[in-house]
Amino acid sequence: MPENNCEQCIKKVNEINSRVAKLMTTNKELEQRIALYKDLLKQKNKVIEEKTDLIARLMEV
Repeated sequence: MPENNCEQCIKKVNEINSRVAKLMTTNKELEQRIALYKDLLKQKNKVIEEKTDLIARLMEV
């Protein structure tokens, strides 16, 4: 009986390790997405700033 209990425990640990590995992969994917969105937001802000400057110049004329 103790061997069976040990096998069950090992099986449970392996299942948990598998879940952790999946979560780590998901976490990496989310971190990459966040980095991409941050970059896109910076680009968007730069375009808005350029347009604002252009409008300001046009208003001067």
